[in-house]
Amino acid sequence: NALKQHGLHFGWGFHKVDSYPRHSATKTRIYYRCDKAGQYISKAEIRETKSRTDNCPFKLVIYQEDIQWKLRVLNKDHSHGPSLDPRTHHVYRKRTPAQKEIIRSQSHIAPKDIMTTLRQNDPQTLVSHQDIRNERHAARVKDLNGRTAIEALLDDLSSSPEWVFNVKHDTDNHVEYLFFMHEKQRELFLANPDILLMDCTYRTNRYRLPLLHILGCTNLGTFFSAGFCFLQTETELDYYWAVSTFLQKTGAPTPSVLISDQEDALKSAIQRLLPGVPQLLCVWHINKNVQTKAQYVWRTADGKTPEEKEEMKQKRTDFLARWDQVVYAKTELAFYEMWQKLLNDYSSQKELCDYLQQNQYPIRFQWAAAWTSQHRHYGTITSSPVEGMHKVLKDYIKTSQGDLFTVVKRIKEMILSQYDKYRKGISDARNTTKFVHKLQSMPYLPPGIHETVTPPAIEHVRQQDLLSQKHRDKGVNRPCTGRFERIYGLPCYHTINCYKQLGEQIPMENFDDDHWRYQRQTGRNIPPRPFEHIREPLPIPGRGRPRRNESSTRRDPSAFERPVPPTIPENPPQTLAEILNQMLAAEQPASHPSTSIAVSVPISVSLPAPISAPVSVPVSVSVPVSLPRSSGSSRESTPVSITVSISASVTVSPRQQPRSEERRVGKECRSR
Repeated sequence: NALKQHGLHFGWGFHKVDSYPRHSATKTRIYYRCDKAGQYISKAEIRETKSRTDNCPFKLVIYQEDIQWKLRVLNKDHSHGPSLDPRTHHVYRKRTPAQKEIIRSQSHIAPKDIMTTLRQNDPQTLVSHQDIRNERHAARVKDLNGRTAIEALLDDLSSSPEWVFNVKHDTDNHVEYLFFMHEKQRELFLANPDILLMDCTYRTNRYRLPLLHILGCTNLGTFFSAGFCFLQTETELDYYWAVSTFLQKTGAPTPSVLISDQEDALKSAIQRLLPGVPQLLCVWHINKNVQTKAQYVWRTADGKTPEEKEEMKQKRTDFLARWDQVVYAKTELAFYEMWQKLLNDYSSQKELCDYLQQNQYPIRFQWAAAWTSQHRHYGTITSSPVEGMHKVLKDYIKTSQGDLFTVVKRIKEMILSQYDKYRKGISDARNTTKFVHKLQSMPYLPPGIHETVTPPAIEHVRQQDLLSQKHRDKGVNRPCTGRFERIYGLPCYHTINCYKQLGEQIPMENFDDDHWRYQRQTGRNIPPRPFEHIREPLPIPGRGRPRRNESSTRRDPSAFERPVPPTIPENPPQTLAEILNQMLAAEQPASHPSTSIAVSVPISVSLPAPISAPVSVPVSVSVPVSLPRSSGSSRESTPVSITVSISASVTVSPRQQPRSEERRVGKECRSR
């Protein structure tokens, strides 16, 4: 350490080159040389290389003589000057085991962010960004252990019980398909099998293979990655292999609905595998396709003046507003009426009308609300969650030039993070209840519902009740279409109003959809953690004044170490009258009956309203007191009423806004 500190201070670097005895753990002689010693001969032919060595002759030895260690410089000359920065010397940039663990555990984090973490742990560290990259490379070499990347990946997937996978290769043994699913994903999907979303994402690997991303929807209304599959192409055969492998490996029940974008090959494959499952198209993609067509009909660039450009934009906006009315029409009759009216009003735009008739009308059953509302999709009508999950996935992958071994390794980190987040969310939802969801706020709910149904389901019911109140205030009375109950499997506001009028609570049978339950009645559930319902112990309130530093581990003082308070009288006075009588009785008779006594009395003042500024509260107290008879007076002592006036000033911080405060104010009262 002394040699290292000397080198850091003066700009030199030293490294150990030899020690004796060589085959003994106990060394008596250690040789050090300058880190620029030796001569490196490059064998590179294409790549430009460089070396820090220049055959520096400096050398020293540390040896043991008797029981003392001594240092002797064998050659004091350097072939170079001192360095300007200690980071130049690689011997000072060696990573500690703790730093190596941080670098390897954060493989999806950028080196600059890892560098920030290392500096926070050790402000004096000299590790550089390149050292972090080198450490990652060393970890990769260790993981590969002489194998190719695809060989190491398949070895890991097949040898670990936490992975479910399948692989298919061509006649030349090149990978064509690779399906993989973590056991945590399978566990989540078996507990939440009602909704499936599928879409491909790109630019995730150096081979440019599309990655089919399969998502599920939880009973908390969140989404999770249920499986992945690398595909060679995006034909119906490719999708058929991927989806069939997913269904076979999971063994999950048939989903209620499946949502995708307008990918014909994927839809055809799903139709063959799941013929009875409704396939819905992403409404967002449908609307964007129509918007793109409208942009070509009313081109802003064709306008020659700002007014003409604005007119084109307004026409396009008006058309899209009319299109939204068609998409979200609640009944089939309303859809057909609005559809026909749209075609009639825009009959002059033949190309646009032909596009709608040929491309969108034949598949209206898969995107129009009049038909999609007949299926229980729980409010999921777009593939936007998949797009959002693509972003999360690429935040972990970081680069599009990684091999499959690296990509799967980083995807695993995302999977475990999703699983932990869901487990925490479901535990928090079960242990806490929103105030607006309590039975005091929603008395029509059945008892025990908060232990059975998740908060999103209760929130849907609450929103229905608020909608009922809104319609009642506007005088609107709409008949029940059953649309809400078909979509969500929860009671609509017509059902809520019926039970309200009867003065009864909604039966639990109205909440029997397994999608919203903590524990499904059919199928599989996530195995509960044995102690997830146990909470932290309640803190024991401290005795006396709180400590200045509550994080201190110093013990409380023992009884003999505590200061002893003064003796308390057996019968201390409690009221102002008793205090005055006691003080008057203790006074010596004076030449006249008037006397002056100083009394310190605690006064309790009630403040009925919030206070945001200093106020003065006058307090008047009338106390009957018998004064002692003065000398020379023949009259008996008579009761005298003494009025004590106290001005109490109370200041309250505006942030606290107390509604009622009681202040005990001690004042010096002088009576005469």
